[in-house]
Amino acid sequence: MSLTSDIATLVGRADALINIFDAKKAAIDAAVAAAIATLPEMSRTYYVDQVAGNNANSGLVPEQPFQTIDRALSLAGAGRYVDIRLMANYTFTSPRIGLRAGQHLKLGSHLSVSGSIRYKVFLGVHARPEPEVVGDWEVGGFYCPSFGSNSINASSIEIVFPAAPGAGVMVNDSYNGFLAGNVTDGPPVIGLELNGCTVTRPAGSVGVIFGARTHFAALMVKNTTFVTPDMAGKWVAGVAGGSTPASVGWVASNLATL
Repeated sequence: MSLTSDIATLVGRADALINIFDAKKAAIDAAVAAAIATLPEMSRTYYVDQVAGNNANSGLVPEQPFQTIDRALSLAGAGRYVDIRLMANYTFTSPRIGLRAGQHLKLGSHLSVSGSIRYKVFLGVHARPEPEVVGDWEVGGFYCPSFGSNSINASSIEIVFPAAPGAGVMVNDSYNGFLAGNVTDGPPVIGLELNGCTVTRPAGSVGVIFGARTHFAALMVKNTTFVTPDMAGKWVAGVAGGSTPASVGWVASNLATL
């Protein structure tokens, strides 16, 4: 056999191996792509319009918004980063919107640039949902009932606290926060950031920003304005006005005093 024919044979075999490799590589790539497609996304963006939305919509584009925040959180599932973009003012119709275990929520106004649009979030006063909790009324807000960690980044919204009810007793402020946690078995760490927001809490209002009592609370406030005479003692449930975060021990914050 001549050298030329040997080389031709080797080339042919090499080509055959390359063809086999290419065929298997395509199959492997397809299998990997199919496997990746089955993995849930770690982050989701949803649009919510309480006026014109519908929970039967996809919620994934501005033209198909959900009606409720809870629908978006429920669909995203536990352990996800959820970006909810409000397209209108939002009113709590129940005392608690529950974050799922390990959920981290970004809540802002759609199309807002540096706070140019700030949709109002009306917390309201609602009948107490749990018979074992002492009191008659509870301020609406987000609630962390499970283990793990939860956080909210609120940007370009106006948080509106309600006036005190004419009769009855408010529940413990641990449940009356814009973000609150279960005082017995909720997440050990809860974080809240207010960025480019407005807080409206006039005299006679009820509720606090952060009802994270018995948990470690991280609170960041920046570029935020306050339509209120005094926020002292209204930042974190159970913390007296004028207290420094360091003196509390379980609160970390950029605020000089609470």
